Amino acid sequence: ITLMKKLYPLVVLIVLFLQSYSQYTTVYENSFRNFGPGQGWVMIDNDTISRKVGFAGKGVTLGIPTPRYEMIDNMIGLHNSTNWVREPYSVSGKCDKIMISPPLALGSDPYTYFYSRVRTAGMEAWVIANPNDTTLNGFTTKLLNCNMEGYNVTSLSNWANKTIRLALRLRGYDMYGLIDNFTVVNKTTGLVTIHDSCLRAYLR
Repeated sequence: ITLMKKLYPLVVLIVLFLQSYSQYTTVYENSFRNFGPGQGWVMIDNDTISRKVGFAGKGVTLGIPTPRYEMIDNMIGLHNSTNWVREPYSVSGKCDKIMISPPLALGSDPYTYFYSRVRTAGMEAWVIANPNDTTLNGFTTKLLNCNMEGYNVTSLSNWANKTIRLALRLRGYDMYGLIDNFTVVNKTTGLVTIHDSCLRAYLR
């Protein structure tokens, strides 16, 4: 799964290059391999849970009563390293973790794609129309409910030629939600047929 996740963006870019000859520009891309403070991400722990949202770049042991080892390969989010099913939530409360991207200066035909992995909790993608407002009041439009395991692709054309932020919000009773390969691009000319079914609707 990790290898597929890492190779997918490369395959997408190769297909785009071969079939469209660089008919797009990259607005922003982060695979979080060297993630750290100063990259413009805003992390919000809107709950009473002690574990903080942030970088997850190592293997962890998951599962009770039978532990299993899982590679968390340079993502950001939250992972419960002891039991991904449940913890004593009467003590810790409901999870509400938020990851806000840096400002994104969009072109005339923008879209975003990113990988997500969640368990029973829900993760949502939101638009923050005012890049200077990183509070919960700045969440203006819900884009989508993130996939539990896989890539999310969506157009940002409603905010073309504007500067926005995107926010990923993990809410629920399961402290497990991660994202990776967060990318925003701008289509510059019409593309020919793309064989990948996940991207075809946004690249034609």
